[in-house]
Amino acid sequence: MASSSLATGDTVTKRGIWGWMLFDWAAQPFFTVVTTFIFGPYFVARLTEVHQPGIVFTTAV
Repeated sequence: MASSSLATGDTVTKRGIWGWMLFDWAAQPFFTVVTTFIFGPYFVARLTEVHQPGIVFTTAV
């Protein structure tokens, strides 16, 4: 059952729409985890002089 047609003349099926929705649903958490837990510590290690985890960044009084 075709739900709509594209400019190229191909039809988009409900199965295709559901497949894309499930792919997008599965890919988004992976991107979020990599950005938060992989690149976050890497950027902190590269952009700061203190390389110890758990250090709170404060200014000296």
